[in-house]
Amino acid sequence: MKMQYNSLNETTLATAKANLARAEDELSLAIAKANLARAEDELAKAQDILVARHREVQAAAHRLARFEKQRVPDVKRVVKTIPDKQSALTNLVYVNETDEIARYAFIEAGEFVFTVGIHPHIFAGCLGLGNLQRKILRVATYDEINFRPYLPKSVPDITMLYIEIANFAENNLIECELNVDELIACFIRGFKGQIFSRSQIVAFEHNGINYRFTVSNLMAGTSQEVSRGLLRENTTFIFTNTDQNPIKIQKR
Repeated sequence: MKMQYNSLNETTLATAKANLARAEDELSLAIAKANLARAEDELAKAQDILVARHREVQAAAHRLARFEKQRVPDVKRVVKTIPDKQSALTNLVYVNETDEIARYAFIEAGEFVFTVGIHPHIFAGCLGLGNLQRKILRVATYDEINFRPYLPKSVPDITMLYIEIANFAENNLIECELNVDELIACFIRGFKGQIFSRSQIVAFEHNGINYRFTVSNLMAGTSQEVSRGLLRENTTFIFTNTDQNPIKIQKR
């Protein structure tokens, strides 16, 4: 009888253990399924976010492409002289602070790009140009000039700038010799960050005397000629000259 009782207990215990094992397996399976369901849900949400971001990027790219295809409209202003001598020696063009052009860094007129400055004596609807600027743009005071804001995707840095220095007044040639290091420092200080184009003529002051320089060539990178570029602090200057020009550049 005792043996039968022990045998029954062992059977019951084995059955209980088997039931417990099955329950643990079912619980583990349920937990695993729940974890898998959560992971799949998180993956689906991540995919939705990724798709939404991809669509946003595509939409932004399409907007940018449309913007780049749109031609910036020309604007028209009346040409005025720059009202003071110092402003004429900066190579900036000037507008009134209320002019919509005042919010742009550069304008493009003809083949040339100019940095925009603000002057209180330039009335709204006018564009202040210096004597040499009017010359290369072939306009006179009170003419109307067409130009547009200059919004390039990029402008190459000028690595090498070829220029010829001359007296400001063509009918008053004065022979002199200029120190090359002082001259380069003058250019960097006065014109760094401005855009220059081939054949551009620029007025400047050096040691109290007014001169002008003409851009004969520009290089970007190691040896690539460009039609325009941005003057940087590390730009190399190459000075050219003609036999008729009395100004000499003192070499290092």
